[in-house]
Amino acid sequence: MRLWIWTVAALLILPLSALAHEGEVHEEPAAKAPPPLPGAGLRAISAATENFEVVIKHPPLDPDREGTLTLFLSDYRTNAPVSDAQVQIDVSDAGISGLRAERTDSPGVYRVAFKAPKQGTYTLVVTVTSGDLSDLIPVNGLTIGRPEAETHSGRSGLLPDLWVGILILLLVAGYTVRLVYNRRKSYAR
Repeated sequence: MRLWIWTVAALLILPLSALAHEGEVHEEPAAKAPPPLPGAGLRAISAATENFEVVIKHPPLDPDREGTLTLFLSDYRTNAPVSDAQVQIDVSDAGISGLRAERTDSPGVYRVAFKAPKQGTYTLVVTVTSGDLSDLIPVNGLTIGRPEAETHSGRSGLLPDLWVGILILLLVAGYTVRLVYNRRKSYAR
């Protein structure tokens, strides 16, 4: 009879003792993590025509906030950077037009700052004029806002799972105790 009391007590105490050590480190600290790579966490969209290739990289953009797009422009045939272009961006489905991309010190790299529209996915129309070449390049997939997979769900992870495990253990222990008690009761008759 005392065995089942000790079993239930152990089942209650062991998970709680595991919580008491949360956050403690019992081994040597790991080597310092390397710094993130340049561009880590950036989103990228791209498109090409017979003249130019455009790659646009940007951090996650929040609705109605200032954001910056970095545009990489290259010749489609040679993949050489195009540094002497006039670049304009329109987001017609958001009512944004005439955004001029400014050249940077890096060859073929342009930047444009703008106020992000409401949450959604948009198509950019990039107008490129370089020398005697001019092209309209539709670039699909500019995402404003964070998709559900990127947002924090608010669930703390380990703790709810731990309590579900404790509940299951208690149910199994209770069933086992009842089974043993009923068998002993039937043998006593």
